[in-house]
Amino acid sequence: GFLLDGALACFTTQTISEDNTVNGKPVYYYKNAELTGTHVPSDAGQVIMGNVSGLHVESLSMDAATAGIQAAYCSNLTITDCSISSCHYGVRLIDTHHCTLSDLDCGDNLACGIHLEWSDSNLLASLDISHAQVGLLMDNSTGNSISDVLSLDNDAAIFLRSSSHNEIASLIASYATDHGIRLSASSNNTLEDVYCDHAQVGLRMEGSSVDNVISGCSFVQSVQDGIQIDSSDRNVFRETNSSLNSRYGLSSHLGQENHIIQCNFSGNNIGIFFDGSTDCVVRNCLIASNTGYGIRMEQGEGNLIYNNRIMLNR
Repeated sequence: GFLLDGALACFTTQTISEDNTVNGKPVYYYKNAELTGTHVPSDAGQVIMGNVSGLHVESLSMDAATAGIQAAYCSNLTITDCSISSCHYGVRLIDTHHCTLSDLDCGDNLACGIHLEWSDSNLLASLDISHAQVGLLMDNSTGNSISDVLSLDNDAAIFLRSSSHNEIASLIASYATDHGIRLSASSNNTLEDVYCDHAQVGLRMEGSSVDNVISGCSFVQSVQDGIQIDSSDRNVFRETNSSLNSRYGLSSHLGQENHIIQCNFSGNNIGIFFDGSTDCVVRNCLIASNTGYGIRMEQGEGNLIYNNRIMLNR
């Protein structure tokens, strides 16, 4: 199929006619138009949009295209009830805003089920993003809402890079070979009702990912750690379960002012490990039945740990 990339002109000045086919099905290319009420034909083999608003992309089945659906410099699109597989990207949005993506089966793609770049204020719901290198990848994207997501057997279920003020809720992520969720240089995001099991690492926060809130989540049965914090500060973990992980329930390397409240770190090797972490708060947590230590601290200073139930650890 086609892969367009780069500045606005690349997406808005081409002539790509419908007599081009991908796997015997037409390529539909839309550019420089307000298309409210217009629907992409149901026989599409690939859909490309540049500087388009209002278009409906519905009830399509596509496979083995480079990118099943590409939208760049677009707004107010509706992409729903589509099945896209065996592509490099299932759905790819570049500098595209205020769109709705729902009821999408973007499983079994190579690089990403869904990729957002510089794309803000989009609503993504009811997604299957399984069996890809990354289920959902977000680069430099802000204010998106993601909910009701299934992610199985990816390298990473969700990966945020330099992305902020996004909300992720009701995610099931199982058997990620790298990270269930990874935040790199990403701040002010909210994770709620996330269940992640059997990942290499359930949740990793790195590269000055700050002021994120993780609430009501579970990171369990990880090959290494349930939660890893690396050089990331002022994050809040509340009512989160990080148990039955092979190494640490939570490990914090050079983290500052992170707050860990009413969480459960049980059945790990070590419940909580602070390495050079300072001014953190751990309160009202259950830290029990870990085979090594309940809490281990090295090099850090000024941490406040109180009103926790620490029991049955070695």
